[in-house]
Amino acid sequence: TRGSGGGGGDDDGYPEDQNENVHLDRWKPPWRDYFIGFVVTTTVFLSKSLVCWCAGNSELAAVAIDLGFLCFLGPVAWFTRNGPYQSFRHIVCAIMLMQMVYECLFNGVLLKHVIDNNTTYRGMDAAMWAHHLGTISAGIFCCFLGKGQFYKIGGYLIAVEVTTALPVAFRNAIQSRKLKGNRSIALGIGMPLAFIWRSGMCILGYRRFLVLCQKIGHASIPYWWMGGGGIGVVCLTNFYWTYKVIQGVCKQLGKRKKATKLTGTAELNDSKLAIQAS
Repeated sequence: TRGSGGGGGDDDGYPEDQNENVHLDRWKPPWRDYFIGFVVTTTVFLSKSLVCWCAGNSELAAVAIDLGFLCFLGPVAWFTRNGPYQSFRHIVCAIMLMQMVYECLFNGVLLKHVIDNNTTYRGMDAAMWAHHLGTISAGIFCCFLGKGQFYKIGGYLIAVEVTTALPVAFRNAIQSRKLKGNRSIALGIGMPLAFIWRSGMCILGYRRFLVLCQKIGHASIPYWWMGGGGIGVVCLTNFYWTYKVIQGVCKQLGKRKKATKLTGTAELNDSKLAIQAS
């Protein structure tokens, strides 16, 4: 069993007490738990490579697989923050770390240059590269260099991936020329709210990181700058995307307002001409 007593750990490598102070303070998970993250993400990576190699639209296939995986992992990460599921935090963090490594390899190199030379995928932009590399930096710190307290922060940051469907839907709506009517309204409302929430969660995670570092002492946390820098980059990229989303929505609202004003002016002129003609 996984223990039944006070502090420390048993031969199985798991903490005996699920109390957060014990679970997060001294415990480091056994390596076989990180191996689970490697197996899960490697399975997704190989499956995605095969499907995209055979698909007519490799971009859509890759995005759909990533979307399904992240929309599963996000809620799982949220529920590991507290309660009986907190013992799975390290596995979720390890899965996310490997997922980001594989996404950099697949989306950044393999899809366009190896799997499908004719793909419509344009590659990861600078902000996406920064986000992924920042996540990898924070993930390495969280899983291998920091103490157990930082798993909970990882849970907060991974949970925001539940919003992945919105930017994916937006890009597909543009490509299919369906960004109008109810779809335009839904995305125009949903995306700003979702990205504001994402930014708020990032702020909360970074604040928790600073509080923990102050409580433990920077001298007791080797490579704390690696975790702080990685989380900081993730925060900045999310702030940037939130700004771009809000800017885009305001721009579209301005265009619609201008179009409505021009339509009203044209109708007024037509009415004047009709009156003069009569």
